[in-house]
Amino acid sequence: MTFIPGITKHILLPVYKRIRGNPVFSVLDDYQKFQWLSPEELQVRQWQKLKALLQFAYSNTVYYHQQFKYIGALPQDIKTPEDFRKLPYLTKELIRASKGELITLDSKLYNSSTSGSTGEALWFSFDYRESVVHQALFFLGMDWAGLDIGEPYAKLWGVPMKRKTSRYHEWVDEIKRRIQGCLFLSVYNISEDTLPEYVARLKAHKPKVLESYVSPLRVLGQYLLAHPDINLQLEAIVTSSETLYDQDREFINKAFQCPIFNRYGSTEFGNVAQECDHHQGLHIFTEHAYIECLQNNQPVQPGEKGELVITSLDNYGMPFIRYRIGDYGEISDNQCTCGRGFPLLKSVDGRVFDIIVAPNGRFLSGTYWTILFKTVDGIRQFQIVQDKIDNLDALLVVDATFKKESLSILEKKICEQCGTEMKVSFKLVDDIPLTSAGKRKFIISKVPVNFGNG
Repeated sequence: MTFIPGITKHILLPVYKRIRGNPVFSVLDDYQKFQWLSPEELQVRQWQKLKALLQFAYSNTVYYHQQFKYIGALPQDIKTPEDFRKLPYLTKELIRASKGELITLDSKLYNSSTSGSTGEALWFSFDYRESVVHQALFFLGMDWAGLDIGEPYAKLWGVPMKRKTSRYHEWVDEIKRRIQGCLFLSVYNISEDTLPEYVARLKAHKPKVLESYVSPLRVLGQYLLAHPDINLQLEAIVTSSETLYDQDREFINKAFQCPIFNRYGSTEFGNVAQECDHHQGLHIFTEHAYIECLQNNQPVQPGEKGELVITSLDNYGMPFIRYRIGDYGEISDNQCTCGRGFPLLKSVDGRVFDIIVAPNGRFLSGTYWTILFKTVDGIRQFQIVQDKIDNLDALLVVDATFKKESLSILEKKICEQCGTEMKVSFKLVDDIPLTSAGKRKFIISKVPVNFGNG
């Protein structure tokens, strides 16, 4: 079942959304206008939305009413970012312990979950307005990547909707994807046996844009490079949900021969920031999210990295205020030359638990490890596992060009960076399995990182 993009954009989707009472296209129109406002105008609007959220959360949730009492303030006392930082962080542990006190009673809620760093599910809720904004920002991000509503695209992803499990809802989801022009391919089934089928389906569907995690793109990219006669003719790739390192971008660009639009988001917030076609950083959707970049609960200096703490400005059903999502990165002082007023997230450098803490006190992110292993021929994949501060296991998937003598060179370089106390064990393996969410983790550390945030 296929549809003409114009009919989908102007008739099918608007009629479907109108029947459902979904104002997504009105919200999308607003965002199309907001993006061209000045940074100062956007900042004023964002602060107004934050103030409204704080007043609502204080008046309608037990949890935030108690938090304001704890700091001895009322919502109207929050007049500056410094005042706002007096509110305690929201953490996954607090959500698990206090979810009932976080939920407002007058909202129709949707339930969802995210696996988090340890694989332990975090269940949370969001309201209808949050759901609509998620959809609108998806359309906006795809528009930046060159995809108009209704044009064919493909999604190489995990389970599309965790909160719906019935056969009826699966059928409805499939119909919606087809109306929107989406070919959904599961990352769980990707293998040497299924790759020819995946490529055949992509060629038949002719997507303009492919949306995917980074890990399966590397697998599909290796297959394409091994079969140079295959030409998918993609116009863009949108990466999300995993850190896109420079090495990944270089490889994906080589394999697919098209521009890459990196996106930052999460199950809790939907899309939070994305690159435009100028690729100077990820534009933060300030109408939707208030992002702090902190060390010791203070904003980092320009050029410094810190922990990202996020507040959703749209989820009134279960407010996420000052949520420690577990990522770290850097906010840019520069404005993008595209003319959009949205500020730039210069980089998202990985999960806090994706940092190796060395015995000498250094923090080593994924960028260090990708550069290190790139210096050695024959390493196709790697995974670093740290179970304690002075011990690393390095799992390597290698090909015929790899030389075992390289291991001693790698060990020497790691110890030079981490200190001589670091013990390194190398294991050559056939494959590095995906996580339950369909992603491949390059760094797994059980040693906590402390950015001084409590």
